[in-house]
Amino acid sequence: MDEIENINDDKQKIVVKGRFKSKSMNLYGQFILFFNLDKQLEKFDAVISTYSDIYEIEPHTEWNIIQDFIAKTKWDGNFNKSMTHSIMSHFNKITDDSNYIYMLYDNIDNYDYENMDLMLIDIINRIITDKNLQIETGIQEVSLSEINKQNEQESIPTTTKEKKNNETESVILPVKAILSPVKGRPIYQLKIGHKIMVNVLPNNDKAKYFIDLMKLREEDKINPTPGEVIDIKVGPNKKDPIEILTDLGSGIFGKIIEDEKQVKLKIYDPSEYNKKISFTENKFPTEKKPFFSIGTIIMITILTILIGLLSIFLIKI
Repeated sequence: MDEIENINDDKQKIVVKGRFKSKSMNLYGQFILFFNLDKQLEKFDAVISTYSDIYEIEPHTEWNIIQDFIAKTKWDGNFNKSMTHSIMSHFNKITDDSNYIYMLYDNIDNYDYENMDLMLIDIINRIITDKNLQIETGIQEVSLSEINKQNEQESIPTTTKEKKNNETESVILPVKAILSPVKGRPIYQLKIGHKIMVNVLPNNDKAKYFIDLMKLREEDKINPTPGEVIDIKVGPNKKDPIEILTDLGSGIFGKIIEDEKQVKLKIYDPSEYNKKISFTENKFPTEKKPFFSIGTIIMITILTILIGLLSIFLIKI
């Protein structure tokens, strides 16, 4: 019985690994796609950067190394946020186009690299738009047991490294998502690109420093700030917490660890957030306007003087 299970588990997923570069736009990228045997794109990840070292990993590299590399690049903050968000959104859109996915899968299943690459170039070019875009791909068949084993061993990279080109070093701060039980978005529906409200936790001196740097402290309380979701990690076991990486801006990232899988998170509302900012900035009450205007007061004063002079003149007569 065990032998039959092992045979059935031998080929469960097809993984497409790829790298691309646009010399004209100085952009480099890596992507990884996971297809099941039902011709469905069930998981994917991608990253785009202006750093050429992101292009160093070749497509024949094992899938788990590429997957970890993409995740670590995001957690370190060494990537182009807008471009990465765009390509992730576009991969997400094509998952709903069953005809397109089936065509892509058939090319992959037949190891038709030429047509597969043409379809992938078409996807990437909708974001980068470079006629001379270069792409290299690789196909690997992976068993479900291998993927589960890798997910169990996977650790979340939390260290940061110095950025190149004299850019500031990125930092990952502990943050807590603000909950909204009524109008919030369920955490299991959260996607990359969503903006949620978070509170930076003053757990250490570094966090306190960045709280003050971001001007979030107001007297004895710390104001919330919006964070854009750039990565979500869910462990293989039901009891594993959900880990969310958010971009707080200017190389500052926030890491959320949430044990509860049914909570609803508060989504960033620009109008509400701006109102709170303007309120906190207006700390002093505005000066009360006088009941009478200055012009009216002058006219009353002149009239009083004239009446007084007229009264004196009449008394003398």
